[in-house]
Amino acid sequence: MLIQCAECQREISDQAAACPHCGKPLHTSAAAAAPARRPFPGLLLMGGAFFLVSGISAGWNGVIASVLSIAVLVGSMVRNEKFSGLGVLIMFLAIMSGGYSFITAPPAGVSRAQPSVNRDITPSVTTGPTSAVDAVRVVSTRWVKDPDFTRSGAIKWFAEVENTSARNIASARIEFTTYDAAGNIVSKDSGFATAVPAGGRGSVSGYADFYRTEKTATFRVTWANYAN
Repeated sequence: MLIQCAECQREISDQAAACPHCGKPLHTSAAAAAPARRPFPGLLLMGGAFFLVSGISAGWNGVIASVLSIAVLVGSMVRNEKFSGLGVLIMFLAIMSGGYSFITAPPAGVSRAQPSVNRDITPSVTTGPTSAVDAVRVVSTRWVKDPDFTRSGAIKWFAEVENTSARNIASARIEFTTYDAAGNIVSKDSGFATAVPAGGRGSVSGYADFYRTEKTATFRVTWANYAN
């Protein structure tokens, strides 16, 4: 069957691959015309999942999750997956998250032991205390995170104690302890309330190390002695 060439308007066979007069191709391969299909974004989704894990993990767990996220996202971009451009944004956020986790990772030697079961902020007080420790009761507390204090930040804490005995307290040691969301000890500090009169009150304050994972804190009287 003869058809007309769209380029030179001469009659040519419809079976010809190209016009014999002007050389214009008559048939374009569907496969060549169709755009290349990009792979399913499996690595992109995996990298995003690792990024979410890094966001909810603290310390070295967060660092490891961020590194895995970055590595998988690089693989996604190498494969030219669908939406791989989104991987650049996720990778940037993963780098920020990993850096934060690295900065807030506790140094070696910081205790992560489980705290004691009894977390009452005040020791039990009975009528007629038999020791100076029993006579001292914590009546009010306060602690504030201050990330801008010194280079690494600190926690400012304050406690008010009451002497429930009929004798003067020369000195009472108050221990301040912080815990993370899992109940692990993050840091400890202590201070002394001095010259607390019989039936009166005294105060003590201090600074504890700040790791940005603190969720709760306790105050406890650990030592005290009567005045002579």
